[in-house]
Amino acid sequence: SKKTKNYHFVILGLTLVFIMRFIPYINNKFIIGSDAGIYKYAFEYGLTRGDKWIISGEAMGPLFIQVFHFLNSFISIEFMLATLFIFICVAVGIELYFTAKIYTNINVARTAIFLYAFSVVQLKSFTLLNYNIIVGLLFMLGSLFFLKKSETNKQWLWAVVIITGLTAAIHLPTFALFFISYLVYSFISPIQKGSYNKKLFLSNILTEIAILLTA
Repeated sequence: SKKTKNYHFVILGLTLVFIMRFIPYINNKFIIGSDAGIYKYAFEYGLTRGDKWIISGEAMGPLFIQVFHFLNSFISIEFMLATLFIFICVAVGIELYFTAKIYTNINVARTAIFLYAFSVVQLKSFTLLNYNIIVGLLFMLGSLFFLKKSETNKQWLWAVVIITGLTAAIHLPTFALFFISYLVYSFISPIQKGSYNKKLFLSNILTEIAILLTA
């Protein structure tokens, strides 16, 4: 059936995402990435040492640091920097599929996974170990997914607010990218059939304010 065929395409795409990110670790015992030492230090000590470069949030968000510092109580840093990172990349692929599907269609969503699997920019981000950027992307895609769902059910706006707020605590530049995009969306989305929906515009602005309050 078409549904089964689609699942096969999705699984194949996600498998390629995994393989392309597993290849650098074949016959390699070391964690790849120029920032591996920085993340190792942050995951091991979290905010406990009061390092200014960590507390300031300039390098990575405080929530991101604390969550992985907590996880270090149960799993090794090496596992988080290698294996877990690969599976987070696969999770981005899954979320990319569903986000692309809800905005466009199945064919575009399937194509998006394959493009992501072989994306030079994404592979470079992986090999440089841009961990917080990838996790931030995961959350931003979640915000975009629920933003689309909120067009038919306003209750999903709470998910947009919460997830976007978490994005800010993980990677501020990714949050800024989404916030600016949503600001543009706030002014454009009320344009409907030659008229301007002021009620929707007000709802968008209130959502913007709620996002800023949670960020």
